[in-house]
Amino acid sequence: MDSAALFQMLTTTILVIFGGVFAGVYLYHRQLEYIGWLSLAYAAALAAFFSDINRNSFPSSASADLAANTFFWLISIAILLAFTARAKTTMPWGQVLILVVIGYFGQFWFIYGYADIIARSLASDTIGAALIAIILPILWRNRVTRVDHTIFWMLAIISLVWFIRPFIVYFVLGETHSHESYTTSSYALVLHITSAVAALAGAVIMLITVGYDMIVEYQRANTTDSLTGALNRRGYDELLENEGAADYPGNVGRAVIIFDLDRFKQVNDDYGHAVGDAVLSRVGQTARNLIEHHGILARIGGEEFAVILHKTSSGVRDEIAEHLRLSLSLVIHPELPHPSTVTASLGTALIQQGESLKRAIRRADIALYSAKDGGRNCVVHADPVEPARKTISAVA
Repeated sequence: MDSAALFQMLTTTILVIFGGVFAGVYLYHRQLEYIGWLSLAYAAALAAFFSDINRNSFPSSASADLAANTFFWLISIAILLAFTARAKTTMPWGQVLILVVIGYFGQFWFIYGYADIIARSLASDTIGAALIAIILPILWRNRVTRVDHTIFWMLAIISLVWFIRPFIVYFVLGETHSHESYTTSSYALVLHITSAVAALAGAVIMLITVGYDMIVEYQRANTTDSLTGALNRRGYDELLENEGAADYPGNVGRAVIIFDLDRFKQVNDDYGHAVGDAVLSRVGQTARNLIEHHGILARIGGEEFAVILHKTSSGVRDEIAEHLRLSLSLVIHPELPHPSTVTASLGTALIQQGESLKRAIRRADIALYSAKDGGRNCVVHADPVEPARKTISAVA
């Protein structure tokens, strides 16, 4: 068996196995949508590969190229769909459409207007690489974990290889090929080798990514309150266990806000728990949107929530707390009669040097009780030395 046939068999095996693996994982765990697109990418890669190695079965070089390139670009589009889904961002269909139109225009031009099989291959690989490159700025901005870094560099390298592959063969090696001689050319060998390596490396990295994402999703499901989207009591307790000690280095300068919905028991008693749940869900969504980039929201009781802010100043803490109070009081709950709003009382505390997160939470909780006693729908800031003092008041 010659080297070309060996890599053809190796590439086919890799594409079939991992395409099937991703399809099976997606059918088992459809919550991770991007796995399905990865399966489609491997299916398109298999179709492109068979179209490429069976060119002589097509009626002409043009039809063979069009089929192979169509599937080749589908690989890139499926990869784009996969990683925009994972990044939870919008698919850039406008850029994709422009590149595909340019690609087909180039293919037809190099077939009928200026017949050149070399230029055809250059154009095809360039469009495929450019399609993948669209996602790179998004992945660069969203790098958080090592997995995110690895995915970025994997796709960047694949895109770069697709860009330079035809240039190396045609301009460095100086090789040309015809429709008849293509399958035994150096370009075909380089194509098959790089395809096999990219398919294998990509599959291994993505299997690690899928496993990581499934573990993260499982942990999130166990630590997230399904009604409000905030951390549940288990997630909150884990946070305190990991970051609650006085010697935790990241706590100094952080702030705590504890808030409780005013007279919420009356909502449940008068209108039922289904209405109460709808109100809580809307409250959780409002609070999460407001503090999304400022800290962590946890539901620590029936209608009681805690906000752990990142490092901040007392002025910023005060502003966030008042904004939260005002935002919650303006939310309309159509399930309730007029007035169809609920208010909240808030207590806050700024973590001091040598103070634990747990102690700051206790101070914020005491401040919350002062807010309740002071008429509700207000913010009380706890003082580390003096008794809690009421600084903002807006009685409902």
